Amino acid sequence: MAKSVLPHSMKGYRIHLVGIKGTGMAALAEILLSRGAEITGSDVAEKFYTDRILQELGIAYKESFSEKTIDRGIRLVIHSAAYNPSDNVELKAALSAGIPVISFPEALGDLSAQYDSSGISGMHGKTTTAAMAGILLKYLDLPATILVGSEVAAFGGRSSLVQGDHYFVAETCEYRRHFLYFFPRRLVITNIEPDHLDYYHDQEDLISAFTSYALNLSSKGALIYCADNAGALEAVKRVSRKRNDLKYIPYGLAAEGPYRLVEIKTAAGKTSFQLAGISRNFTMRIPGEHSALNAAAAIALVLEILKSERKEVTPSDWDKIGQALLDFTGSRRRSEVVGEARGVLFM
Repeated sequence: MAKSVLPHSMKGYRIHLVGIKGTGMAALAEILLSRGAEITGSDVAEKFYTDRILQELGIAYKESFSEKTIDRGIRLVIHSAAYNPSDNVELKAALSAGIPVISFPEALGDLSAQYDSSGISGMHGKTTTAAMAGILLKYLDLPATILVGSEVAAFGGRSSLVQGDHYFVAETCEYRRHFLYFFPRRLVITNIEPDHLDYYHDQEDLISAFTSYALNLSSKGALIYCADNAGALEAVKRVSRKRNDLKYIPYGLAAEGPYRLVEIKTAAGKTSFQLAGISRNFTMRIPGEHSALNAAAAIALVLEILKSERKEVTPSDWDKIGQALLDFTGSRRRSEVVGEARGVLFM
């Protein structure tokens, strides 16, 4: 792992974020602010839901880019994937001034080294799984920081939740192998299926990337994976040949062990399910078998975190987990039904 640029102690450390209105960047801004950093930023004038978040946090940002924004008080510049040093005037100015410049994925990687970290990955379901894990950690009152790639109602309409600085759970992106900057203690793989074919050559290339990511797991880490997905199974098989120190935790309909899904029922927009190793029924106010799969992954991850915090899971813990899933309303999606009028569905 490369040497971290982000300091452990950020009090008074000024960080400038280029592309601060991005979902992940606004979430990162909140996390860095909670660590004591002084945050400024810049982005386009177009309005996003993150404008509200940044204003609530009291973060000053400009809706334009100018080399004059980069002054000697800035200690570090972080940029979103939408901008790069070759064509952004602020990034060019920072480099010319000798100010360190890193990307959003690199910043997440730095943070992963400073926490007991968990990554959530996959072509589909990772946002919902990360959001579910976040609300479970919230209800269990564990000292965790969560970063998700979408707006989450349970996080107050934000994409981050900060309620402690021991555990860090982040949705990690496979695009251009960005997740390889992240070094987790626990990793969830929801599925590996053809996507981002503008970058990846084929499914084999994707599986290779996820295998490399899983090999980033720390010694005696946990690899949580969907046993129903052929791509995930292939990646796990390759990892297991090299890492016999890891704990392998399958979940899903085909899984062996406590996280095998049984008794999935969907009706009236709700989903209920049971897990083979847990004598309890879970109900969610979101539909679909895929929702049960995401919930099983989130439960498996959060129980691993909980067991590292304390040795046993109590009946009260299970009550909180059940209530958290019942209260979960999902995360904002790319294609989301927002209403219907005169037979027309609006998305």
